[in-house]
Amino acid sequence: MTHLGTLLVLAIHGCSYISEQQLDERMDLDGDGVPRPEDCDDSDPLLGLASVYWVDVDGDGWGSDAQQSACSQSDGLASQAGDCDDDDDAIHPGADEQCNGQDDDCDGTTDDGVEVPVWYVDGDGDGYGCDDEQMIQCDQPVGYADNAEDCDDSDHDVNPELLWYADSDGDGFGDPHNAAAACLQPIGYVSDHRDCDDTRDDVHPDATERCDDDDSDEDCDGLAEDDDPDSTEPFTWYADSDGDGFGDLFDQTQACERPAGYTDNNTDCNDGDASVTDSACRWVDLKLGQSSSCGLLGDGTVECWHGISSPSGQFLDIDLGYDCGVGVMADGSLAHWGNCGHVGTDKKPSGSFTDVSVGTGIDYHACAVASDGSIACWGEDNQGESTPPEGSFTAISVGETFSCALNTAGALQCWGDQADAIATDAGPWERIEAARQGLCAMDAAGGVECWYYGADGPWSGTWTDLDCDEYACCALDTSGSVQCFGSATYIYDPIPEGSFVQIATGLYHACAADADNVVTCWGRCTYGCPAP
Repeated sequence: MTHLGTLLVLAIHGCSYISEQQLDERMDLDGDGVPRPEDCDDSDPLLGLASVYWVDVDGDGWGSDAQQSACSQSDGLASQAGDCDDDDDAIHPGADEQCNGQDDDCDGTTDDGVEVPVWYVDGDGDGYGCDDEQMIQCDQPVGYADNAEDCDDSDHDVNPELLWYADSDGDGFGDPHNAAAACLQPIGYVSDHRDCDDTRDDVHPDATERCDDDDSDEDCDGLAEDDDPDSTEPFTWYADSDGDGFGDLFDQTQACERPAGYTDNNTDCNDGDASVTDSACRWVDLKLGQSSSCGLLGDGTVECWHGISSPSGQFLDIDLGYDCGVGVMADGSLAHWGNCGHVGTDKKPSGSFTDVSVGTGIDYHACAVASDGSIACWGEDNQGESTPPEGSFTAISVGETFSCALNTAGALQCWGDQADAIATDAGPWERIEAARQGLCAMDAAGGVECWYYGADGPWSGTWTDLDCDEYACCALDTSGSVQCFGSATYIYDPIPEGSFVQIATGLYHACAADADNVVTCWGRCTYGCPAP
């Protein structure tokens, strides 16, 4: 309808006339030239016709080819087109091209200008591959890793994350607080991390726990000394009941640390009397039998261990046979203890005696030197061994079926079986020691000569002490070292090292005392070997 038509209509209806200019002004209030309703905001001359936008579904700022008019840009609209995948906000023009088989920057080319990674076979699945087999592609294949750092692709636990531990002391066990990760074992490192002291090669889990002065935990189990049941080499402690600092040799215990009421000294022979001196407790003479051991102490008492009980009273001299002990008491009378069936306690002579000896090997008989120098024998007399000669004698030693004595001139006289095999023209001798079937004699200068079965030994030289039993003898040289000679069956092994002042032999074991009065025994330990 024309403006004229409009005016006629308005005139017919009685309305005032509005000019075309007025109408235009009324339809475009902001005067921007865009009438309503095309004007997005007729009160703002800066807002006129609607703008064209592109649909942006993924919100990445780039629209697809689809357009939409709108007075203003809102969510889901973009001011620029060109998105080649409006469902993925990572894909749009200007995006970084990724190695993923897609056109990320919408330039029409897939994976252009990117580095395609190399993948390395990972046979053990530990995340580390080896270069035995490779694949070049964007996506990581199953069974492949992004590196070739594995040194053993067959073992899941061997890779660059494997920990090694410093082994500074070279004992094969590492310090758990000093670790290094490496595929291959570094020099100076080990895989075991259980060392509790990496400065000492004698301290590690496989070490032997020992008693020592510094209370070390050698086996790394968290326990040391007496707290560790695995402790070895405990010290021997002796009861000191009277508190005189001297311990009872026959009341001992084993421990790393000294228990209360004990001492490391073992020279007290009367632990109930603090006035008893050390000299009274020293070993005067050691005698050994088949499975027993006895010793005469300085106070005249006799202590026996392992297989035979100690006799009561005080003695001047003792001897020990197979299992029979004989002795001269302080009043000169004779005494028996142990198993003396062949000798017979009812057969021993009365009187006063100074020296006594019982048969070596089997206790068939015994002999003693009387105060007047005569000899009295008792027990078996099958070979004339208990029928002594007349004369004046100073020492006696008895074998199995023979007897020998030294007269006042130091000459040797023997009687019984095999007596003729023992020379009597040598000497003078100072002491004699009978074996089971023979005898050894020592002169004042320390020279030794033997006559008996199995006496194969280099007896040249100088000796300080000597003892025989069965078919073997042991002696001390001038340095105090022990040497034994005779049948291999009765050689006491292993012979201890050290310096000794007294030696004694039994059937299967031997004992020696050193200058400190400490007794060491060795041989077959089931036959009297343990020292007192």
